[in-house]
Amino acid sequence: MKSFAAINTDPSPPDDSALNALRQATHTRHERIDRLMDLRRMGERDRYGRILQAFQAFLEPWERSVAQALPAHRQAWLRQRSRRHFLQHDLDALALAALEDTPPVPRIAGNAAAWGSLYVIEGSALGGQIITRALAPAGLVPGKGTSYFHGWGADTPGMWREFRAELRSELTSPACVAAACEAACATFDALTAHLDQTLDERTALA
Repeated sequence: MKSFAAINTDPSPPDDSALNALRQATHTRHERIDRLMDLRRMGERDRYGRILQAFQAFLEPWERSVAQALPAHRQAWLRQRSRRHFLQHDLDALALAALEDTPPVPRIAGNAAAWGSLYVIEGSALGGQIITRALAPAGLVPGKGTSYFHGWGADTPGMWREFRAELRSELTSPACVAAACEAACATFDALTAHLDQTLDERTALA
């Protein structure tokens, strides 16, 4: 069962060339982070708590990096789509403290790179719906530990379609697509390395 890689199964229309390029460029990274998160073990409370702490620590500096790369008219849009407040709800519900250290995040240079990096986190919202359903038998439900992965709930597919449309309008040249792919790979690598360190499991970055 997949989580992050769920965005690879969403059908795309013929004009989604940028999205298809991002999927192809990051395919092995999708699989790598899915193996590391290991949905079969996410119901283990201690391990699941560390995953939440890792995401909470990563997303704050990542959002700052993306915001600096996006133009002014995109700032409100970025804030509206942030799921960081859901993470804080989860940490509070499970009585977990935030990690003290701030992990390194990619330096995102320019608008196209920002959209490539956004692809990673925006796409993970679809996988979050799978995670939410899988964790329910362990008593982890929205409001009690899975608010982040549940995210926007039934609105998530529509928000993903909106993001895809924005992606098509922003990545309109081969150079833009290449910059986006590079940033998406760097974002996956940074998040995977941080998760690996937080979970203290030495998953090789092939």
